Amino acid sequence: MKSGYSWSELVDMAIQVEKVGEKFYRNSAASSDGRSAEVFRELADAERSHAEIFFNLLPDGFVEGSKGIDSEESQPYIEAIVGRGLLGYLKRCDSACFGSPMEVLKFALGFEEESVRFYQNLREQVSDATGPAVERVIAEERGHIERIKAMIAEAGST
Repeated sequence: MKSGYSWSELVDMAIQVEKVGEKFYRNSAASSDGRSAEVFRELADAERSHAEIFFNLLPDGFVEGSKGIDSEESQPYIEAIVGRGLLGYLKRCDSACFGSPMEVLKFALGFEEESVRFYQNLREQVSDATGPAVERVIAEERGHIERIKAMIAEAGST
């Protein structure tokens, strides 16, 4: 089932996810200290880099409309991250909305996990030429997940 999203719309969604993620991590860094603030700043920088990667996919000659979303499975991830779901929430709330640093970390973990699912579905829609760029972002987002899990474990042991 086609969702009606064009390639440029999918890439724009990915860019928006990364920009809002960057803002979230910058706000989290500002309200944290020590190692947590440093890691949040690094994650923010990585999100900015990911947005640039996605932006650079647009002028690479992809013929808009040549691929769309055919899988019903992709639709919930797009809706969950873009607009009504996680992305919409992130736009309305920053780290100040959370009661503790642990809540910020758990939310960040969920954000990264949803991002990976979204990008995995996006990867299914791209050409072989652009696939490695999406796979690179997926790998980096998985690295974010591991860093956040380590921060959660460290915070839980203190």
